[in-house]
Amino acid sequence: MSAERKSWNQGTDNHNWRHGFAPSGPQHPFYVTWLGILARCKNPKSTSYPWYGAKGIKVCERWKKFVNFHADMFGLWRPGLEIDRIESSGDYCPENCRWVTHHQQTRNHRRNHWIEFNGERNTITDWSKKIGGAHSLIRHRLRLGWTIERALTTPPARTHRKPKCGKNEKTAAPADTRPRPSLESSHPLQTRN
Repeated sequence: MSAERKSWNQGTDNHNWRHGFAPSGPQHPFYVTWLGILARCKNPKSTSYPWYGAKGIKVCERWKKFVNFHADMFGLWRPGLEIDRIESSGDYCPENCRWVTHHQQTRNHRRNHWIEFNGERNTITDWSKKIGGAHSLIRHRLRLGWTIERALTTPPARTHRKPKCGKNEKTAAPADTRPRPSLESSHPLQTRN
C-alpha cells in the first residue's frame, strides 16, 4: 500500500479510521442506525423527515459525531436491535434512547391504541395475541360495538378453513382410490367397428 493511501486510511481527519466502521463495502448495522438518525432528523429529502425533523425532533450535539454515539450506545447494542426513543416526542440523546427488539419498538408509537383491563395494560394487538386470535381480532370486535370486557374475554371462534394445497400433507384430501374405467373400455357414446 502506498504511503499516501495509508495516511488517508489512518489519518486523524478520517472519522472512519477512528471508529473502524468504514462506509466502503458493507456498512455495519450500528453505523447505518446512526446515519438513519441523522437523515430523518436533519435531511428534508429523507422519507422519514416529516415524522422526525419536521416535527422538531433533533439529534443532540454530542451524537452529531459518530465516535460519541458509539461511545454512548455501542456497549448496549446487539444485532437485531433497533434504537428507540423512550419518550416518542423527545430528541435522540443518551437519556432518551435505548435498544429494543422490533416488537418492543412497534409498541412505542403514538398511533397505538392501549386498553387497560383487570389491572393489565396492553395494545389491542397484544390483547388479540394474548387470547389466541389474529392481530386484528380485538379491533374488529370493538368496531362491531362489543364492550371491552366481552371483546377481551370471549375466546376467538375457530374457523374451519380449507388447507392450501401442498402446505400441510396431513390435512390434504386423500387420493381418490376408486377404480376408474380405462380409456379402451366401452363408452355409451363410442361406437365399435
